[in-house]
Amino acid sequence: MVWQAGGQPFSTHRKKVAINLTDDAGTQRWTAYWQRMIDEDLIDTRTVEWSNDWDRGLSDGTIASVLAGGWLPHSLLSDVPQGAGRFRVAQTPTWEPGGTQNSENGGSTLSIMRTTSDEKAAAAYKFMDYATHDSEGIRGRVLDGAFPADNDTLGSAEFLDQTTLTTPDGGVSEYFGGQKFNQVLSQAARNVLPNHQFLPYEIHARSAFGSTAGAAFRRETTLVNGVRSWQDELIAYAKQQGYQVS
Repeated sequence: MVWQAGGQPFSTHRKKVAINLTDDAGTQRWTAYWQRMIDEDLIDTRTVEWSNDWDRGLSDGTIASVLAGGWLPHSLLSDVPQGAGRFRVAQTPTWEPGGTQNSENGGSTLSIMRTTSDEKAAAAYKFMDYATHDSEGIRGRVLDGAFPADNDTLGSAEFLDQTTLTTPDGGVSEYFGGQKFNQVLSQAARNVLPNHQFLPYEIHARSAFGSTAGAAFRRETTLVNGVRSWQDELIAYAKQQGYQVS
């Protein structure tokens, strides 16, 4: 949400990182708006995402909408089968009426461990090349639920006209009521704001959010204070890892 608001609180260049959550305009915009959402009880701050309670909330309508990435359709199919026909895909609500700005949630990486033997590394690389550059490999991953990372697939008729999902038993489900949902997701991908940067320790940053800024969702502090604590934690961790911080 900070990214979608135009925020750029992080920048990375080799061993140098800049962290400025407290003064970043996009972060401040998100903080003020989401604090109001918390105060007015307009968002669910109690249900843990991916938990059984979360699945039940999506199944019985207690949770009416979810902000997520383009990879969610197959997760809904497997985790919330009772929701079939009850959901539709839409663009993320924007800050200004008629706006199109969007951001990302998630992403995938294929890598080879440095300790992998040369023989196995060569085989692993061949698979990675097949899965990410070969049209057949890309198609297989997309049909299995991955969101495409190549423009050819994003613009293909097969992808854009898709109205069904393949169930685990090989059947088909019109989970989104016959909607051509990939048309919405493809446009969303094209509307992502450029130039956003992550920290080189993004996994730690996300984990630290829960114990710092996340306290505001538990109503233990305000988002302003929580974000400040998050920034302090990220700066301290960067220094521990040998980064130069500005």
